[in-house]
Amino acid sequence: MVTNLKHVAELSVTMRQEDREEIWHLARSTPEKALRVAYETCTYNRTVLLDGKVALIFGVGGEKGRVGIPWMLASPLLQKVRKPFLREAKGFLDEMSEGYPVLHNLAWSKNTEHIRWLKWMGFTFLPAVPMGPDGELYTEFYKVT
Repeated sequence: MVTNLKHVAELSVTMRQEDREEIWHLARSTPEKALRVAYETCTYNRTVLLDGKVALIFGVGGEKGRVGIPWMLASPLLQKVRKPFLREAKGFLDEMSEGYPVLHNLAWSKNTEHIRWLKWMGFTFLPAVPMGPDGELYTEFYKVT
């Protein structure tokens, strides 16, 4: 489902702790700010619902024809939609990557749920390095599309 402001507001309150920490340690961003920026600047934003509640929002930003920046933030409902989402994820990735020769972003090394998903999706990972004001380990990931 295409993301709307109601989804953004809901997930900013219900976001998983790992996702909150990932955006905080890297950029000192709040869930609301990170989601609002993504919603307003990304070319592709999608929401996965479970019984009408936001399980996750994901998307891609960046200038078409250049590097796309994929992202995903989730609520604890992610655990309940994991398998159905994985069945659909490669189709979403095809849609997301349209117009981007490369997808690239960072992942907090402690956000193992997202790293597992990215690996399953075929992304390549570089060694983790300290980043952000707290020097937490982040790993760059990329995929040539």
